[in-house]
Amino acid sequence: MLSDGLGVKSMDKITYIGLGKMGGAMAERLCQAGHKLTVYNRTHAKAQSFAKLGAMVAGSIESAVEGADVVFTSVIDDQALEEVTALLLPHLKKGVIHVSTSTVLPKTAEKLAKLHKEAGVIYVAAPVLGVPDVVKKGEAMSFCAGEQGAVDKVSPLMRCYAESVMNLGEQITDPVVLKICMNYSVIAALELISELFAFAEKSGLDTAIVQESLHHIYAHPGVRHYIDKIYTRDFDKVNFDVTGGDKDVHLFQKAFTDVGVTPDIAHAIGDKFTQAIATGLVGKDWSVISEVVRARSGLK
Repeated sequence: MLSDGLGVKSMDKITYIGLGKMGGAMAERLCQAGHKLTVYNRTHAKAQSFAKLGAMVAGSIESAVEGADVVFTSVIDDQALEEVTALLLPHLKKGVIHVSTSTVLPKTAEKLAKLHKEAGVIYVAAPVLGVPDVVKKGEAMSFCAGEQGAVDKVSPLMRCYAESVMNLGEQITDPVVLKICMNYSVIAALELISELFAFAEKSGLDTAIVQESLHHIYAHPGVRHYIDKIYTRDFDKVNFDVTGGDKDVHLFQKAFTDVGVTPDIAHAIGDKFTQAIATGLVGKDWSVISEVVRARSGLK
């Protein structure tokens, strides 16, 4: 069973289900930390390499979870997680902790937590922020929530692949909401960066200069400043006002279209500046467009 403190000395049985790129990386870290795993993957061939790491390879989910104390799952989406859960629950002993590392909808997390409780099993939502290479280095970040005794018990296991484990408390939806926020920020950045490279290339600017400059801007204190400004909703201290922001957005749109690049993000942002001006926010800091987002979302 689990030992006291931060380190897990031994456990009756840990099972890992789902050995894709992310799940495989996490399971590998657990094996390397000395934990004896039983692993299962629908495509059996993916599980075979774990035998060399000392893991027991199960031929079915039922045999994989038999007698398990903790079951990790890493599957692609909501439907897959619900399907795996339906197979798991009838075969889990009371009090087993199921750690789901998948990114799913908040309502799916709520539904599964309820099903687990009815079955006498504990559900911990623990999505992981990081790509497989980061996980393999143990440098990922895990957001988790659930019954606090269970979270405390499995946190040392999560620290095998995550240098930071953020315990968000009892609210089971909080980790997936936060993970969605982080993933959306990354994918929005991918679109923005892609547009910037295309614009620079078509304008004749060496894209290596853009690459180097982006490394600086994303680490710049100014970015953190605006994160904090939007968080506190402090728009009266003006660094750059709405009129200037509206002017810049139109400049971006014109510059991009002049060289044949579609500034999709600028179009979306420009619409918000138009609304900010129409609703009397002209004298505010340009980050006040976040109030337009709030208004459109039904927030006061």
